[in-house]
Amino acid sequence: MIQMPELTPGQTYCREEVKRYIALQGDGGADDYFHARNKFPRKKDKPDMHDITRMKLGLGRSVVMEYQEFPLERYRTWLNGRLKKFSSSDDLKRIKTIRGLLESGSPAFPIWEDKHLAELDPPPVLEGNHRLLAFFELDMPTVPVFLMKYEE
Repeated sequence: MIQMPELTPGQTYCREEVKRYIALQGDGGADDYFHARNKFPRKKDKPDMHDITRMKLGLGRSVVMEYQEFPLERYRTWLNGRLKKFSSSDDLKRIKTIRGLLESGSPAFPIWEDKHLAELDPPPVLEGNHRLLAFFELDMPTVPVFLMKYEE
């Protein structure tokens, strides 16, 4: 059985509170939060210059993450559009590595979504695409998710 994060679904966390569940990436120490934050907020259409300026400068309210656990089936439409995109040998190696970590008892790190777009089908995944593909390979019943939103 895959170990889920020790977080409470529906609870909102700041970055520091969940840092043990934020994956580091191999690009100079950047992590999932950094990459997802650069894509947040995300609109259904192209962002305008005001959005880009706000995102890049980090102006406005703090960004927090609401933790949720969703059924794997929620991402079935997402999967159909991603199988070809993530099929290179490097992608397959990353997915295999993640799968091995999960099978050896490492907790499943959440994928990242924009909360105000979470009801779209498929929901846009900001970070964690390889992770989500590993979850499908393991047929996990639920997916851990960080829904990014502005602090209230």
